Amino acid sequence: MDRKTKILNFEFSTSAERQIFFKKMSDLYGWPETFCERALIEYKRFICLAATSGERVVPSRIVDNVWHMHLTFTKSYWHDLCRDRVGKDIHHNPSQTDAESKARDLNGYLNTLNLYRTTFGAKPAHDFWPEPGAYAQKTRNRKLWLPMIGSTALLAACSTLSDFDGSMLFPGFIALIVLLMIINSLRSGGDKKKKRGKRRRGSSGAATGGGCSDCSSCSSCSSCGGGGD
Repeated sequence: MDRKTKILNFEFSTSAERQIFFKKMSDLYGWPETFCERALIEYKRFICLAATSGERVVPSRIVDNVWHMHLTFTKSYWHDLCRDRVGKDIHHNPSQTDAESKARDLNGYLNTLNLYRTTFGAKPAHDFWPEPGAYAQKTRNRKLWLPMIGSTALLAACSTLSDFDGSMLFPGFIALIVLLMIINSLRSGGDKKKKRGKRRRGSSGAATGGGCSDCSSCSSCSSCGGGGD
């Protein structure tokens, strides 16, 4: 059996250990068991790329979360996966937050998506391997249109009243937009605080980046955390 097949066929030593692994991920990230199962498959594919491609690879954040969890199952990770399946150690080092490192991780992530397509003959599942910036752009678009939609709806409701003063339509429209934008800005600040809290305990957001792995001609693979939106 070749190395690629060995890695893709990796399983926990017992069904009980597998259930504990899924339970911990579900408790930490809020994932249902079916999602955990799919995430484990994508994680094994990432490990396969790290071990066989000879190139620096970067996982998505979800895949990186699975990686972090597996590292806490020390025997399963270092003995059953790295020693018996990969044939070398794959280390995970902290990420760098400077602009140059983030750009390097982004390029590595894009290269990983291409390697995935070439190696497995399929497009990476968007739920687990999102395109860079897709989530952030979707959020920005939603924040832009919310004030417009809300103010239009409120003005439409007001216009149905018999005593509605049409001369106040435009000033009222502007005032509502400003008010809703302020409210939306305050909510965004709260969302950022929540995201920071999630990162402290392990974020499950499907953003790009997450880690990197250099496995060219070394006896062990060196990996590090990456950036992300």
